[in-house]
Amino acid sequence: MGERQVITGSSRSRQQRGDIILSGAISTSPDPLDILWDKSVSPLPIYRAQPDDPDHENTLATAVVRIGAQSIDWKVYDQAGDAPRFR
Repeated sequence: MGERQVITGSSRSRQQRGDIILSGAISTSPDPLDILWDKSVSPLPIYRAQPDDPDHENTLATAVVRIGAQSIDWKVYDQAGDAPRFR
């Protein structure tokens, strides 16, 4: 039926950092991209683009989806800080 979930060290690190940001300890209203592009925790930050990445799990793309009552707005970024590649 269900697959067993495996939580890697890097996933745990990113989740813990995201929880801290969302708790309001850093900002009361963080922008989703500020969270997804966060590089504060080393060596396993949320946004990962390191050539010497310790577990070979760098970020491939970042997507932000906003769902409204009458619309869906989505953007896909392939580099932190750049304009979206797709929308």
